Amino acid sequence: MGKISSVILSFFKKIPVGIKSIVGSLFWFIRKHKIISAIIILLIVGGIAAIIVFGQKKQPQEDMMGSVAQTTELTKQTLSNSISVTGTLASADSRSISTNLNGTEVESILVSVGDQVKKGDVICTFNSSELEDSLEEAESDYDLASVKQSKSIDNATESVAETEEKATDELSTASDATSNAKTAYNEAVSKQASTLSAYESAKAGTVSALNTFNTAKTNVATLKSAVDIAKANLSPLQTAYDTAKATYDDAVILYGEDNIPSDIREAYVYSKNMKEAAEAALVIAEANYKKEYTDKESAYTNAQNTEASAKTAYETACSQVDSCYAKYATAAEAQAAENADYSDEISDSAVDYTITVAEAENSLQNSKNQVQQAEDKLGECVVTSPIDGVITSINVDVGDVYESGTLFEVQDLTSFVVDATVDEYDIASIAKDQNAVIKTDATGDAQYNGIVTFVAPTPTSSQGSSTGGTTSSTSSYSIQISLTDTDEKLRVGMTAKTSIILSSAEDVFAVAYDSIETDADGNSFITVRDGTETKKIQVEVGLESDYYVEIISDELTEGMQVVSTVAMLPATTDSEESEEESMGLNIFGGSGGGERPSGSAPSGGVPSGGGAPSGF
Repeated sequence: MGKISSVILSFFKKIPVGIKSIVGSLFWFIRKHKIISAIIILLIVGGIAAIIVFGQKKQPQEDMMGSVAQTTELTKQTLSNSISVTGTLASADSRSISTNLNGTEVESILVSVGDQVKKGDVICTFNSSELEDSLEEAESDYDLASVKQSKSIDNATESVAETEEKATDELSTASDATSNAKTAYNEAVSKQASTLSAYESAKAGTVSALNTFNTAKTNVATLKSAVDIAKANLSPLQTAYDTAKATYDDAVILYGEDNIPSDIREAYVYSKNMKEAAEAALVIAEANYKKEYTDKESAYTNAQNTEASAKTAYETACSQVDSCYAKYATAAEAQAAENADYSDEISDSAVDYTITVAEAENSLQNSKNQVQQAEDKLGECVVTSPIDGVITSINVDVGDVYESGTLFEVQDLTSFVVDATVDEYDIASIAKDQNAVIKTDATGDAQYNGIVTFVAPTPTSSQGSSTGGTTSSTSSYSIQISLTDTDEKLRVGMTAKTSIILSSAEDVFAVAYDSIETDADGNSFITVRDGTETKKIQVEVGLESDYYVEIISDELTEGMQVVSTVAMLPATTDSEESEEESMGLNIFGGSGGGERPSGSAPSGGVPSGGGAPSGF
C-alpha cells in the first residue's frame, strides 16, 4: 500500500501547478456529479497524463519548487440554482374542430392553412338542402302531433267530466252532507293547529320568562352592587363639590360674581358636573335595582297565565276535532255506500285520462326532439372557429362527404407553452409557479420568461436498464411551462431549452468552491491577499451552485483579492508527508484536514450579472 501511495504521490508531484488546480476543481465536480463524471473521467485522466508526459520537458525548474498563489477579485454577483430541461414549444390553446354531420357534403372552405381567424369566424359550410328538408318534415310531424295531443286530451277530459257529472247527480245529497261535515272537520283541524301553535308559543314564552326571571334573581346582587358602587362614587365627588362650592361662595364675597378667579370657577363647575353625573348614575342604578326584579317576576306570572289559557283552548279544539270527525266519518260512510256503483267507473276514467295525456305528451316531445335535432344539424352546416388563432391544418376539401374525424386544427400562436419531461431524480424539486427562462436554437440568444403551470403527479413513462445482471427503471414525469413573453419568431414544434429556477441570490459576494477552506471545527473561511500580506476571513456559506458559492461576512468588501486554495501549493520537498499534503490540498480544495463546503445543487448556477441562468 505504501508503494502505491508513493507512486501516486510521485505522479502528482510531477503535475504542473496549473494542471493541479484544474484537477482539484474537476475532483470536486466529480464528487457532486458522480453519474455524469463517470462517463468522462477516463478521458480526463488520459488527457492529464498526456500533458504531464509532453509538458514535463518544458516546465521550468522553479515551478517545481513552489507556486505563487493565484487571486481573484471579489465582486458581487447573482447566483442561481436551476434544473435544465429540454422540451417542445406548443400552443397554449389548440382546438380540433369536428362536427356531427356524418354523410354530409362539404360545400365551401373559407380559410387556408396559415390564415388568422377570430373566435366566431366562419371557416367552413356544408350542403344544407337535405337537412332543410328534414327540418321541414320534422316541423310538420310536430304540428300534427300537437293537434293529436290536444284532441286526445280533450276527449279524455270530456269522458272524465261525464262520469263525474253522473255520479254527482246521483249522489248530490250524500255528497253535500259529506262535504259540509268535511268542511266542519277541516275547520276544527285548522283551529286545533292554530291553538296548538299558540299553546307551544305560550310554553316557550313561559320558559323564556322563567329564564329571564331566574337571571334577574341572579343579577339582583349585581344590581345592588351597582347601587353601592354608585353611592361610593358619589361620596367623594359630593365632598369635592362641597369644598369647591364653599371656595366659590367665598370668592363671590371677596371678588364679586363677575370677578371670580377662573381656576376657582372651573374647579366649582367641574366638581358640580362630576357630582351631578354621579347622582344621575346612582338614580339609574337604584331604578334598575327596584325595577328589574319586579318586572321580570310579573312577566313570568303573566306568561304562566297565558300558557294555562292556551292549553285550555287547545284541549277544547281537540274535543271539537273529535266530534267533527265522527260526523264526517258517518257522512262519508253513507256516501261510500251509495257511490259503490260509480267508484270503479270514475277510477277507470281517471286512469284512462292519465294514460292518454302521457302518451300524447310523449308523442309530442318526440316530435319536438326531432325538430331540435334537425335544427342542430342544420346549425352545424356553418362551422366557426372556437378561438382566436391560426389555421394549422385542413383535413377536407370542397365536395368531400364528411364521415367523421377532425376538420380543422386552429391554434393560438401568440401564447406558447413548453411541453417537457423530467426524470424522477429532479421532479421532486419542481413545483407549480416556479420561474423559468427559455431559449431556442432558432431565436439565438433571445431569452423568454416563463412559469411552471403543470407538474404531473404520476409518471408518464418508465425506462428500464440492466447492468451486471441487475435491472433498474427510471420514471419520467410530464411538466408544462407557460411563456409569459411573446415573440413573432417563435413557432410551434421548436426545441425549447429551459432552465427552471429553484433558488437565486442577487447582488451577493460569491467565490469559486476552491477558494473556501474549512477548519477542524467546521468553520468556513477564505484567504485574501493585500500586497504581500494575507489574512483569513471567516465566512458564512450561503447559496451554492455547481461552481460558485455565496459567502457572507461583515469584513468582505468589493475588490478584495481572494486566494484560490488549489493554487496555494507548498514548495516540493523529498518528504512523503509534504507530498501527501500537497496532493490533498489540490484535490480536495482545503488546507490541513479541511474539505469543501458540503451540499449539492442541480444543474446551472453559474453567477450572472442579470443574464440567463446556467444550463443553456
